[in-house]
Amino acid sequence: MVDSMVEKKWIVYGKEVAKDGSGAIKPVMSKAFGRYGRIVTHALGEDLRQAAEAVSMPQAGTQYERSIPALEQTEGYDRLIRTYAGGQPFQAGLVWGYNTRLNALEYHRASELILAVTDLVLLLGDRRDLADLTYDSALIEAFFVPAGESVELYATTMHYAPCQTSDAGYKAIIMLPRETNAPPEDRQSAQPGAADAEHRLYFARDKWLIAHPDTNEARRGGAYAGIIGRNPDLQDFLTAD
Repeated sequence: MVDSMVEKKWIVYGKEVAKDGSGAIKPVMSKAFGRYGRIVTHALGEDLRQAAEAVSMPQAGTQYERSIPALEQTEGYDRLIRTYAGGQPFQAGLVWGYNTRLNALEYHRASELILAVTDLVLLLGDRRDLADLTYDSALIEAFFVPAGESVELYATTMHYAPCQTSDAGYKAIIMLPRETNAPPEDRQSAQPGAADAEHRLYFARDKWLIAHPDTNEARRGGAYAGIIGRNPDLQDFLTAD
């Protein structure tokens, strides 16, 4: 008989995550995560989780839908509007699929709530480390988020698609102020002297994006290629210890 009191291990591709935060992949409960965000308790209601689980996995790659009616029609969503969003209009969407690389970094003017439907890993950077519209990928930190946990990423935290912890992929609910990530009204470059240099990173509504030059985001998506160094892969962190 299995002892129900045995503490569950956190596993990323067969390797256990050190719960004391001593590994290259740290749990979001670790002190190091405090620079990037905080844990939000009692956020992922059962009805919200079931609605997310009902969405089929893609055949490959990552998908993102900023607003999904099936999520926003749950009592769990209504409760978060009251208790997390302070009554403000927030959208509930989903990011899901298969990914192990950083590829790009984005940030918003507001915090972002991530509700982990599956185990996942977040690759995070600090916007305050941006220098002349470039970011050194050696500064990226990796954090493990267990299924059922929810975290708020501060507006100073740069992030992108989560990474999976196994070949089964990942799935997370994303809550942001409504219309975040909607198509922008105007992405045209402003005339010199008419806008701050940051405008070159503007990609969608309340979304500023910087990409690694060796990615589709930069080559075909029109994202500003400002990440220097390697395009970090989850494997880099797994072999760093």
